[in-house]
Amino acid sequence: MPLQPAQLSHIAQRIEQGFCVPILGAAANIKSANLNYDGLLLGAEVSEALAHGINEPIADKKNLQKVSLVYEVLLKRLALVQRLKTLLPDTNCQPSHLLQVLASLPFELYITTNYDRLLERALAPRNPMVVVQTPSTLEGRALVDEWSLAPSGQRRPLVYKIHGSFKDPVADGGGPPKEHSPVIITEDDYIDFLTLLGSKEHGVPKKIGEMLKDSDLLFLGYSLEDWDFRALYKVVMGSFDENGFPPSRFSIQWKPPQYWEKFWTSRGVEVVDQDIYEFADELQKAYEELHV
Repeated sequence: MPLQPAQLSHIAQRIEQGFCVPILGAAANIKSANLNYDGLLLGAEVSEALAHGINEPIADKKNLQKVSLVYEVLLKRLALVQRLKTLLPDTNCQPSHLLQVLASLPFELYITTNYDRLLERALAPRNPMVVVQTPSTLEGRALVDEWSLAPSGQRRPLVYKIHGSFKDPVADGGGPPKEHSPVIITEDDYIDFLTLLGSKEHGVPKKIGEMLKDSDLLFLGYSLEDWDFRALYKVVMGSFDENGFPPSRFSIQWKPPQYWEKFWTSRGVEVVDQDIYEFADELQKAYEELHV
């Protein structure tokens, strides 16, 4: 069931105080007939489209990490990234209603596992700082230091793209533009990524971990049973201190499977059965009511 008014008010207050972080998955841009929004494909849909393009017996065609690895082995990395860009055409899609609402609220940190650049476009009026995690390093670490030194309430928003990002091809001398989008998508990428996390130089920045430790978390656009979500949650949980009062953690999930709802509840995540666009409207209303 949806959150109670008191819970929404609490989240709005935490946003106002600078202690709430939205963590965004693929369904943050999900299609909506009610809003006349085409959106972008979800992970399982991308996986099935990739599998359709290769003549290999893959048992689980919805397993994006497995399917993308097979695709890469057969057709190489460049073909994989180019196909992903075709399947997720962010230049031809507008930011979703959810992204527009989140961008209008004074969050100081946004975390996303999405490769598309719709969040950055929604945040463009606020001139966001963007750092990108790749399978081998963290691009833009100096921006995290700059962001952390600014007083809370006066910071430009920081976007941490924890699974990489699409980028525009770059011209190389007099030759044609070259593709250089770093994305974490195959099983091998995830192994490299999880190995990298413990690195002070290339892993999750300490300042981001400190903010996660003190903040309420909103998981938006994830399927509870996704391996991707479970891996991300372990990354985030690594920032928490077992002492003191744990922050609130909410996952907005339309009609979640009962087993997975129990699974996540046992791990301290309150699962909210609600459409994410309806949640966006209620959150925006709760924040506006703080200033009435």
